[in-house]
Amino acid sequence: MNCDMNFIYFICPETPQFAKYCEGFYNYLTYGYKNWTRDRYVSSNPKDKDGRSRTLISKNAPVSDEMKTSDWVFDRIYQKVITSDCYTHTYQQITKEEIESSKQIVFITSNSKPRSIPSYLYTKHNSVTVWKLSNIHKHSDAKYSLLESKLRGMAKPYQS
Repeated sequence: MNCDMNFIYFICPETPQFAKYCEGFYNYLTYGYKNWTRDRYVSSNPKDKDGRSRTLISKNAPVSDEMKTSDWVFDRIYQKVITSDCYTHTYQQITKEEIESSKQIVFITSNSKPRSIPSYLYTKHNSVTVWKLSNIHKHSDAKYSLLESKLRGMAKPYQS
């Protein structure tokens, strides 16, 4: 297996903001939130981090779309994540190259009407995990707490 295959992609087709939050919080946990200082994370680049959020491949949607300042996920990100260097400020479609370089894909979907996982997300080298959320279109503290609990179980603090 290729050693570059260490990326975890978070995808939530119904509500991409949950995937974006997972990207930020996972990277926040993984890259040393306890000992970051302003000097240390200013030069950090979210593209270098292992956790990334993506949207599904779609011909009917933009390949990349900037986050809007009115995006409701910003409120929770600002509460929980120490730096914007933990996430990119775009919603971006996953590419075939990214799928090939993935270690894991976390597919977040509705508990009541789950989306099926596209077969193109599976490779010989990655695993696909499904997290189901109730009321997928509504955000709440309880839902964020559930995601945070799952992310804490996944995150391995970075050793520099």
